[in-house]
Amino acid sequence: MTVTRDDEFHDVVIVGAGHGGAQAAIALRQGRFAGTILMIGDEPDPPYERPPLSKDYLAGARTFERILIRPPGFWIERDVALRLGECRDGRSRRASDHHRCGRPDRL
Repeated sequence: MTVTRDDEFHDVVIVGAGHGGAQAAIALRQGRFAGTILMIGDEPDPPYERPPLSKDYLAGARTFERILIRPPGFWIERDVALRLGECRDGRSRRASDHHRCGRPDRL
């Protein structure tokens, strides 16, 4: 996963690192979008499948790695930066860090 600095500009910022955000980033790369992509999520983990989390993972039937939408290397190979552990409005959950996304296109 790519960690970005607070002052970096990204062409597209996807707010939400759930299934929809992951699919948006995947679709952009499949469509040959060459600009920079940042996906912001409020959880500390890369995008994962939510329903299996509550069923399979919590029951011990699957490991966390098995419910990830894509392995961490997928995001690195496709140059999709992840900023995890941040609120949906683009601000960090850390009180000392008031990062905003700037003015790129947002999904």
